[in-house]
Amino acid sequence: MGSKPNRRRERSRGVRVSSRDYPRVPGRVEFTAGVISGSGIIMDISATGAHVYRPTKDLPKGAVADLFFLQPDTERKLHAVGQVVRHTETGFAVHFLRVERELEALVLAAAEGRDEEPEE
Repeated sequence: MGSKPNRRRERSRGVRVSSRDYPRVPGRVEFTAGVISGSGIIMDISATGAHVYRPTKDLPKGAVADLFFLQPDTERKLHAVGQVVRHTETGFAVHFLRVERELEALVLAAAEGRDEEPEE
């Protein structure tokens, strides 16, 4: 077939990228889970999940949260819904249940080594 990448295969690989290496990938996140609200730094992110580093509030394992990622170049907030799957010494990890298409496109483009605009 053509040269279009297989997005499903890329999602399943869960290739992680860092906002340190890819400045267009969100590096800050705000989150809410019920009455708990906080913020943190995204050290690495993939199309399937992210690590919230140094959160201002902790979320228990299993908590489902709305996550709002600040896109650095546009200051637009990109939305995802994630579930806390583990805690680390520096924060917690979430597995995405739903991801805004633009956020997924940014992460996948960075993982492919491109710096393109996301598909509309």
